[in-house]
Amino acid sequence: MFPTAEATIDYNKQDKIITFLHTNVPKEFQGKGVGKLLAEHAFTYASDNSLDVICKCHFLAKFYQDNLNKFKNLEVKLDLD
Repeated sequence: MFPTAEATIDYNKQDKIITFLHTNVPKEFQGKGVGKLLAEHAFTYASDNSLDVICKCHFLAKFYQDNLNKFKNLEVKLDLD
């Protein structure tokens, strides 16, 4: 039987700007690379769709900073209040 919990990224998209708010990974999947997989997909989506990114999520900000070379074409603003 497969688990029913979902890993998600909360975001808002308006015109050509996407704001990443929070990453949600169920406890049973934490530390297993699920969050990194979500982050990879989120930044790839932004890149593929020529979106500017506002990042308010500490986890996603760390992922972005660790992968600057891969996403150097993105305009990303870190807003980590």
